[in-house]
Amino acid sequence: MRKLLFILILLTPILLNAQQNLDTVQIKTIKVHRSTQPLRALLSYSNTLYTNVSNLLTVTYPDSTMNCYDIEASPAYTKKLPHGKFIIVKHNPGVLTVTIYKTLPSGKQIIVAAQDFDVKPLPQGSLTIGGSIIDSTVSANDLAVYKELNVAFGDFFPMDNMCRVDTFDLRINNQQYQSFSNQLTDDMLNALKNSDGVFRFINVKVSLNSQQDVTREVDAKTKKVTLKHDEYILEDTSRYIHLIH
Repeated sequence: MRKLLFILILLTPILLNAQQNLDTVQIKTIKVHRSTQPLRALLSYSNTLYTNVSNLLTVTYPDSTMNCYDIEASPAYTKKLPHGKFIIVKHNPGVLTVTIYKTLPSGKQIIVAAQDFDVKPLPQGSLTIGGSIIDSTVSANDLAVYKELNVAFGDFFPMDNMCRVDTFDLRINNQQYQSFSNQLTDDMLNALKNSDGVFRFINVKVSLNSQQDVTREVDAKTKKVTLKHDEYILEDTSRYIHLIH
């Protein structure tokens, strides 16, 4: 009995130390460091720029809203927006180096960083609703709540004034319903409620607001110039889409 008690006394500090180490491991936290990239593409999840469209960039420094930053990128078109945001348009794919300048309180402008971006052609467009891409399924709740279609190009989600759905049809239960905007009509929504949950998009026409997709038209009498955005067929006849309730 005395020998057993002696062994327990010897083991007690070891067990206590092991318990303390175990507790230390349990409460240890992992710190996640924020991205150190000075510029972020707001419309692309992969921080990629795309050709012939307006790419929206933001400066990630804490004082970016002070409007003390400027950028330079060549060959590319750049435009400064409020609160540390910029638009970049580039026509050819490749690598684009963007240089960031900061204006100090003294008025002196210094280079603070330079960042390379991959510039790629736009991939094939996809219809979206409520920020979710419509592939072979779509949420019935999203259709009822958002009621409008938009377009995404891979991981690039353009602003509403950059790309829009002009017209589209829905084929439901062998009946075809047409919308002259990106909005689902009441007839479409009612037909979907009474359908078997399967439908198709037909003749989806979209306009892309880019310089190479604009046609200048001059009125013969007034000489007034108007810009017409070219229209594209995004979906002639889509695959079958299944409603998820």
